[in-house]
Amino acid sequence: MVTSVDLSYGNGISLSEAATLLPRKNGKKLHVMTIKRWIIQGCRGVRLEGRRIGNDWFTTPEALVQFQVDCTASAMVTENRITPDRRIAVSAVRERLRKNGFYRTSTKGSSNGTEVNEEAAGQVPAVRS
Repeated sequence: MVTSVDLSYGNGISLSEAATLLPRKNGKKLHVMTIKRWIIQGCRGVRLEGRRIGNDWFTTPEALVQFQVDCTASAMVTENRITPDRRIAVSAVRERLRKNGFYRTSTKGSSNGTEVNEEAAGQVPAVRS
């Protein structure tokens, strides 16, 4: 949900003031340019509401809270981005690689249960449809 920054009642804060309201990371205050980037480019598809007046950028504490809520919700949705169709396509590619000697399902030498055939690693199999 995008909220509008209302600066008419004097509740606007500068980006340096906004940085003091946000949690510190490794004991350091969040950099002002990070907050400006959130306004201009966004983070995880969510943009922080802000307004530019002259050369200065302003936001509100309410917009910061909404941005945090929206970013958290966006992170929760994108955690499991692999669709069933994508999962099937990946399985098909793994099967082709396995048949051509590039991908073996073995726990030997790998923490994730896969191992690359070192002899065939330099060869590129032809993609067959």
